[in-house]
Parts: sequence; structure tokens; C-alpha cells
Amino acid sequence: MGYQILAIGPSLPVKVIEQVAEHGYHYQLLSDGKLRVADEFGLLWRMTDPMLKMYEDYGIDLEAESGEDHQMLPVPAAYIIGIDGIIDFAYVNPDHRTRISAPVLLAAARAAIEAPQEESGH
Repeated sequence: MGYQILAIGPSLPVKVIEQVAEHGYHYQLLSDGKLRVADEFGLLWRMTDPMLKMYEDYGIDLEAESGEDHQMLPVPAAYIIGIDGIIDFAYVNPDHRTRISAPVLLAAARAAIEAPQEESGH
């Protein structure tokens, strides 16, 4: 469809390289360990002590993963941004366990391409 797919996560660059090698992602995965991008998009939430304990029990060390001690994560979000920089579609879910489904994102991508120029700003 002509889109460039970027994923931005809260991991250190070295962890991103490991994730790409392990999972074989077919898109560009970028590091935002300091959560600057997530903060700019208003996507941050602070982990509660019980949540941190649960992550620890699962063997997930957020500080080692991000290289930071901020104890925050971004909520799931997906954006379709036109070449003009205008956000044509946004999905944000405050429930960190819920991600957008591939069929919904694909439909939004198709709709953004098919939208009349005056509506989409392209």
C-alpha cells in the first residue's frame, strides 16, 4: 500500500536489535527507552507497585529493558500519518493489554488511501 511501518518501543537499542533477531520483524523497530516520543504523544502511564511486582514475578525487568528507572510504559497506540504529517487515523487504548487488531488497522490504512483529497488533507 506504500506505507512505511515503524514501531516504537520502550526498550534500549541493544534490546531492540535482540528482539528483531529473535522475532524476525518485517518492519522498523525503534528505541524510546527514555519515553520521549511516548510522552510527546501523551501515551505514558506509571506502573503501580503491584504491577511492578507482577512483572518481576514474570521475569520482566523494566529497568534493564529500558535502561531507565522511570517505571512507566506507553499505552498501546497506532497511527496512520500521511506524507503531509497529518494524522489520518489514531488508535489509543488506556488498557495496556489491548492492542489494535490487524484487520482494523488494515481497514484504516485502506480508508486513509481511498479518502478524497479534501477530507484527508493529502
